[in-house]
Amino acid sequence: MHPLRKLREAGPPTPAQVAAILAESVVMHSPVLIRPIIGRDLVAVTISNSSHSRDDPGKYIFEGKLDDRTTLLRW
Repeated sequence: MHPLRKLREAGPPTPAQVAAILAESVVMHSPVLIRPIIGRDLVAVTISNSSHSRDDPGKYIFEGKLDDRTTLLRW
């Protein structure tokens, strides 16, 4: 199980908890945004806010390793 999936399924994480597992140069792509979110701090805040803004963060329906540096999580 991917560390981000494990963290989210444990309950809404804080930005600090999310940042601890992200690379400094992480890039987050979202189907609802026109630009990627770039950098550990911005991505950590985005993931944390997303987790806190929903009653149920939803179940993961797909986790796939696209290459040795890229994992796709879909919920």
